[in-house]
Amino acid sequence: CAGHLMEAAVAYYEATGKKAFLDAMCKYADYIEKVFVKDKSAKFITPGHPEIELALVKMYEVTGEKRYLDLSKFFVDNHGDNDVDGLVYNGCRITYNQDECAVRDRKTAEGHCVRALYLFCAMADIAYYYDDKELFAAAERCFENIVNKRMYITGATGSTCHGESFTIDYDLPNRDAYAETCASIALCMFANRMIKLNPDGKYGDAVERALYNGVLSGISMDGKSFFYENPLTIDPDFNNVNTCTDGGKRFPITQRKEVFDCSCCPPNVIRLIANIGDYMYSYNDDTVFVHQYINSETSQDGINIKQETKYPANGDVIITVNAKTQKQLAFRVPYWCTSFTVNKAYKIEKGYAYVDISGDEKIVIEGYVKECANAIYTYKNSVLGLLETVSQDYSNLNLNAADIQQKLNDPENMELLRNVLTKLG
Repeated sequence: CAGHLMEAAVAYYEATGKKAFLDAMCKYADYIEKVFVKDKSAKFITPGHPEIELALVKMYEVTGEKRYLDLSKFFVDNHGDNDVDGLVYNGCRITYNQDECAVRDRKTAEGHCVRALYLFCAMADIAYYYDDKELFAAAERCFENIVNKRMYITGATGSTCHGESFTIDYDLPNRDAYAETCASIALCMFANRMIKLNPDGKYGDAVERALYNGVLSGISMDGKSFFYENPLTIDPDFNNVNTCTDGGKRFPITQRKEVFDCSCCPPNVIRLIANIGDYMYSYNDDTVFVHQYINSETSQDGINIKQETKYPANGDVIITVNAKTQKQLAFRVPYWCTSFTVNKAYKIEKGYAYVDISGDEKIVIEGYVKECANAIYTYKNSVLGLLETVSQDYSNLNLNAADIQQKLNDPENMELLRNVLTKLG
């Protein structure tokens, strides 16, 4: 809770300039430092739900108080590397809290997905500010393990409701996937931090996949109801296969709800949407990076940028730039893109196309388009389209590729898809 309060205080200060909330959280952070670091009087060494680590980094960024960054590093350094933590409760093992090994020794993503991904966010933050290559290497191993072996096609993570956790490589069941909305958001947060350490298109690809699929599936079109879990297959008839007992295998709910007992996902969605600009651009000494394609305007270090696009409904992007000095513009080429054109000479490096810019420039990108279909899904650019209905007749979802293509080619269905993608774009 302290971490979320600190993030809220930072956001409130940045939005309003008012410091009362932030000052209170500074006193809270000072007290936490006293108890955990100076007095060592706490009954444990590191938090079980590692949110305060990344929040302390934000406290440092807005206050300039390095003690907060050092406190975050203290928690990261000691996570899984002490003789006190490792509390087991409710039948959970120490992997649930990522306490089975030190963070720099970590090779795979284990345990509760959101907890793990928040920890990886802090690892990336500390690696960035302390130039800790060993910690970056560990974070990179975890990222590769997730996106290549433990992530759904939607960008969702969490293969089981037991511990809301990762399981083993390639264990990705559709029907009883946990795929928590918060976990997809946390993956966006983690991947976006890795970009600062290593500008590689694969991180922006992960953000795009999770943002347009694992996150948005958790929100109704009117924004009033939510999925906590986002399984890839929902069939109420199959959920009632245990006909002779009261208990049975647990399956996710079949329709979005307005209120949950644990309502972490709705405010997390709000946090992500409010911060969406942080996912779109970044800068270094000579390059401005475009990571995500969304209508927007931004200014940084003498560079003004305007982005116009209907992406992902349409693959064309126009980027208007005004740069006072010679710079480079690097825009991400989506992993699924097979061809595109640009009205300037460019070079490709680690998933980004680099062009030189100076003065007033208009960069026109055309051709970011890909569509494919198989027996269970259709992909339109970065958006995975699943067939969804609230009717109780789910038999029509058992289709082959030809059936799906026929339905997609139906004018009424295509118009619905276009309307959805237009809203997303």
